Amino acid sequence: ATSSPAAQNRERRALDVFAVMAAAAVVWLAWPFLTALVIGALLAFALEPACHALTRITRKTPLAAVITVILAGIVIVSAVGGFASVFVSRTVQLSTIARQDLKSGGPFSQMLAALAGWAGRFGIDSAQITERIQSSIGEIAARAGSLAAALASSTFALLLGLFFALLTMYVVLRYWQRIVQT
Repeated sequence: ATSSPAAQNRERRALDVFAVMAAAAVVWLAWPFLTALVIGALLAFALEPACHALTRITRKTPLAAVITVILAGIVIVSAVGGFASVFVSRTVQLSTIARQDLKSGGPFSQMLAALAGWAGRFGIDSAQITERIQSSIGEIAARAGSLAAALASSTFALLLGLFFALLTMYVVLRYWQRIVQT
């Protein structure tokens, strides 16, 4: 049975309302991962030429997209892991060396003694300077430890964000031709 134009118009409006509600629900659900989705899309645009070259070699777009995403994921994880590891270990190493050098009469303690002698002329106590520097070195080590703890506690969120970025990257690379033609 054919419905009247007024009924069709109401149905059309109802479908429009539901479509807007569905789009709003999708945006609401994707909001926590919006940054990862955008980064994944940008990476896909940047790596599309490499994926295209792999497609010519493999003759299979899905395989080329998977290879591109896996290689990008390895590079990202290696870079972030390497940076975090080197940063934390070097910061702890720096604070340890600075503390030892301050106590053992090394170049840092000699420079501090010269500074304390100069500051003594202005009535600044050299013990205060040494104490503040030692406490600052301790703070540097503590902050590096806090950063390592924060990285460890947020690992799941980082991995989840990386997953969505790589998934977005795969979808864009896999369906690149359809996206461009649309």
